[in-house]
Amino acid sequence: MRHNWLGVSVVAVLALFGTSSSFAQGVAEKGPARFTEENKSAKVKALEAGAKAVQDTAPAKQLGLYLDGFHNYKRQADLPAEKQHQMRVSHYCQMVNGDFIQCAVFDGNTKEAHLIGIEYIVSDKLFRSLSEDEKRYWHPHDGEVDSGMLILPGMLILPGVPEPAQKEFLAIARTTHGKTWHVWDTHSQALPFGEPSLMWAIDPKQINQSTRQMMEARKKNLKF
Repeated sequence: MRHNWLGVSVVAVLALFGTSSSFAQGVAEKGPARFTEENKSAKVKALEAGAKAVQDTAPAKQLGLYLDGFHNYKRQADLPAEKQHQMRVSHYCQMVNGDFIQCAVFDGNTKEAHLIGIEYIVSDKLFRSLSEDEKRYWHPHDGEVDSGMLILPGMLILPGVPEPAQKEFLAIARTTHGKTWHVWDTHSQALPFGEPSLMWAIDPKQINQSTRQMMEARKKNLKF
């Protein structure tokens, strides 16, 4: 089925983007949750291969839209920029309908990236229908788009020149709101410890030096 998100065809969007390969950095990469075949028995490997061959993974296959952006913790949003823990993340999303998108959030953009959270994205119309109490959990996306923090990797014909589909999609994305929970900080935790954290949009005036460096590096190489 072909969904149109506020007039943007997901098929047109997906036809133009590519993927990258590398690995995410952090404590988790060296801990008990690191990617390795060393401690998989032959039986486990056989079961894994068999499952891939016969099982239907339809829900996961729908996460075909890739957004690259940055998150910080809501509890740190009012701190000075250099005291905020800002992180680059990959969102793999499904456009459920014209007002709602669901995303799995990873700490990288390769087969060795860890799943660290989820994000739900709603249109401005749907956001305005929420109670005032519920709205406290949702962050706006306008600053992320306007500052260049949020991008659609692979959708550039020439470096720095937005392809029409990307430009149109991001113009709409800036009017949306997101509700994001992270369950794992792989940069500092070997395993997903503690309670989930409500994440927030980074204020364009509060982009710290580390995030600026990552944004510059991303222009040259999308891999992380």
